[in-house]
Amino acid sequence: MKFDKEPKIINSNNEKEDRLKYDATVSTLKMWFESSEQFEKIIMKSVQLVTVDFTKKTITCSMVVEQELSNIMSSLHGGVIATLVDIISSMAIMMFSGKGTPSVSVDLVINYANAATVGQTLYIESCAYKIGRNLAFTDTIIKGDKGIIAKGSHNKFILEPKI
Repeated sequence: MKFDKEPKIINSNNEKEDRLKYDATVSTLKMWFESSEQFEKIIMKSVQLVTVDFTKKTITCSMVVEQELSNIMSSLHGGVIATLVDIISSMAIMMFSGKGTPSVSVDLVINYANAATVGQTLYIESCAYKIGRNLAFTDTIIKGDKGIIAKGSHNKFILEPKI
């Protein structure tokens, strides 16, 4: 994940507290993505966090579709789309739960609407619309210049921090 540009933080009810949540989440994400040798490192290397909306509990990221993430038809592979929904919705949960702890998937549903071609800029918006003590619920929309590429629903179990 790219952290070279500061995202725009909007609709903050408590700027100081929200800034602390943001800084803690970004610090954890940097550590995870920089030390990761897993496949998501390839997918996330071109993703940039663009906005964080603390009132709507929504984050927006952008990315350009790269050839190495495409299928035989030169469009973004469906597995990559599912992974984007998984990781970016997990980031939203981390950002807005205030816990900064990992979570595990309970279910993940993806609806594919259009193809995203190599070179196209995508915007991935994920809303953590309900975060409870142990469960979190998210909706994610991936948009391109031709409209909606995919929609995803991701529900997660929030792990308790280890002491």
